[in-house]
Parts: sequence; C-alpha cells; structure tokens
Amino acid sequence: VIRPTTVFGFATGFSAGPRWIGAGVGLTTVRFTGTSGYLFDLDTDANHTSVLEFALGGCIEGMTIRCTGAASTGGAINLRSAYNFRLRDLYIFGVSGTGLLISTTVGDGDGSNMVSMEDVRIEGFTTWGIDAPGASGINENSFLTMKRVFVQGCGTSAATYPPTTGAMRWKGQICHIADSAITLNHNVGLYVPGQSGLANSMVLDRVDFEHNSKRHILLSGINNFTARDIQMYSNATFIATAGLQIDDTLASLPSTNVLVDGCIVRAPSANNPYTAFQVTRATSIARGNVRVRRVEWQDFGYTGQVRF
Repeated sequence: VIRPTTVFGFATGFSAGPRWIGAGVGLTTVRFTGTSGYLFDLDTDANHTSVLEFALGGCIEGMTIRCTGAASTGGAINLRSAYNFRLRDLYIFGVSGTGLLISTTVGDGDGSNMVSMEDVRIEGFTTWGIDAPGASGINENSFLTMKRVFVQGCGTSAATYPPTTGAMRWKGQICHIADSAITLNHNVGLYVPGQSGLANSMVLDRVDFEHNSKRHILLSGINNFTARDIQMYSNATFIATAGLQIDDTLASLPSTNVLVDGCIVRAPSANNPYTAFQVTRATSIARGNVRVRRVEWQDFGYTGQVRF
C-alpha cells in the first residue's frame, strides 16, 4: 500500500510516484494470496473531493504478478490519482478479482492521467481484466494508452446484461489501444458503459477480438469511437451473438461518430443467432453517425447470421 504524501515544493499537487522494477517476467515473481485488497495499491489518500493531489511518474515493470487468493473484492493493481504512470513488461495472472483497476469516483480530484501499458499480459481474472469505469457523471480517467497488451480468459459466464464481468470496461477521455488482443473472455471483450459524463474518443488500431463469448464489443454511449483494421473472430466453443453491438437503450444516451474502417469477421455456424454489426437506439439520431466499411467476411453467412 503506497501513499506518497510529500508534495513537490515547486509543483503543488504532485508527489513522487513509486517505482517497482523487477528483473523481468519469470525472473521476478510477486505473489498475492490475500482474499481482499490489491497487491499493488497506489493512492495519495488526499481528500479527493476538495484537494488536488496526485502521484506523478512511477511505474511497475519487469515482473510476474500472481494473484492466487480468492480476492473477489480486489486483485492485482489499483491506481488512483496516478499521473504519467507506466505498466511495462508484466505478466499478471489471477484466479479471481480484477487485474488492473483504475479508480475514478470523484472526477478531477482523483482522476488518473496518462497511464500507459506496454508489453503486458493479463489473464484469468474473474471480474475484469482491466477495469477503468468512472462513476456516473465522471469521465476524468484520461489518456489511457495500451500497446501490445493481451487480455485473456477473464470474466465469469453469466446471463447478466449489461455485463458485470469480462475482459475490459472503460469510461473516460481519450483511450488508444494498438497492436493488442482480447481473447477467450466471458460476456464481453470491450464494454463502454453509457452514463452521464459520457465517454469520449476511443481509438482501436489493429486489435484482435478473438473467441469472446456473447459479444466482442459493446457500446452503450460514447462520443467518437474509431476502430481501424480490427478482427472479430468467433469459434464453436465460446459462442457469440454479436460482434460490435451498440445499444444506447441501456442508458438513453447516444453513441455518435462511430467509425469501423477495416474489419475481418469470422463466425462459424455454431454462432446462431449472430449479428456482426448491430445498433439499437433510444432516440433518433442523424444518419451517418455510425459507419462501417471495408469488411471482409472470411467465414460467415450461416443460418441465423446477419451482417448489419
């Protein structure tokens, strides 16, 4: 539990972020057997409703993190009020709970900013692999960047809709995911919840959504969503019913300026019914706000399958 409290005299509001650096994946292993809480828990313990105080800089690098306890109310990493924080060269493995939680409950007072992830594998968590939700009315989780991130085998199969577990949940401002994979997860690969303080500006570049059950991507309210050269693959074991599903009835808030430019779709016959691209509106919206182009149908068109 790290609580940096010594504020720089020349930069009011910032204290020095911690640096946890190992020898490398498989060379340094940190193991957590607890049943609650997080292995790495970073917060400034300020009164976030009235004080702006953040941990600036810092990293977790070069290690394996194994969460082997039944931490249903915790997990591997919790970041709150983290600025310019880096997660790199990590293998994060769990049997329950959440892999990475970026807590934002107040807004500007505790929002994290410029969190980057590179060469990270997250696997086996029963709640979320990555959870950066933001409370209702709040989207101050800003500038999350993910490169070469692999999220696999997360979530717990359930009929709950909207999903309460899965690979990744995000609500914030400006998120970029590139050269990454979200595979073999339950319920949903990527979920953007529609709430007041609407999410805005998410870009996916060359992201593989593969063999996620129920749905690969679910948007229930976002301004500006772009996916370029992505893949939505399904198999006959992890059954999906939707590829990209936009359901604005969940929160009565619209998803605007949605663009899919380049997508490969595979869904063998066991995925029935299945709709590759689906939009359900709570209110009418101008035509052209959702556009899908350059789709390659490599294994599709079986009974019960719909393209658009």
